[in-house]
Amino acid sequence: SLGQLVWKSTTIGNVWHVSAEDVRGDGKPMVITTSASGRVHLFSADGTERKDLDAGFYANMVRAGKVSEKDPAATIVAMGTSAAKGIAIGALSADGARKWSVELAQGAVYSAYLAPGKPWLAVGTQTGQVHVVDAVRGAVIANIDGQGVAPEVSWLSQGGKPPLLIVSTRTKLEAFRITN
Repeated sequence: SLGQLVWKSTTIGNVWHVSAEDVRGDGKPMVITTSASGRVHLFSADGTERKDLDAGFYANMVRAGKVSEKDPAATIVAMGTSAAKGIAIGALSADGARKWSVELAQGAVYSAYLAPGKPWLAVGTQTGQVHVVDAVRGAVIANIDGQGVAPEVSWLSQGGKPPLLIVSTRTKLEAFRITN
């Protein structure tokens, strides 16, 4: 409650995004992040262990969560840039196995959020697009354009109903229903 430092790591640089989940399915959450190297890094909850993963592209954002209720472990979703198209998104297991990957149009990922109760990943790009990706298959299931510079995305849980996609921009706040 006093905000006392428990641990820190200075072994990686340019750490922008972070997530924390049980990605090994052993009941022990890990800290997941990216760095200037473009790799995904897993830290034990006490910071004493580190494992580095290759997403297959330059990763600069990461999120993690169970994409299916029956999954024993959370899936790591890395996002970044690919030389071929622009935006790359890929799912990894804690041992580095690639589950799927998808490439989107040019730009950069600004925000990302996994939906509660659905295998949906919302991705907001710096060019104003919002994409919804099926986090089990790696397929784009919805696109929303014209959301201004750097839209922030989130999901609103609706108790048994599919969640609403919430998008905020500098000038507006909108809710979208995804029907898939």
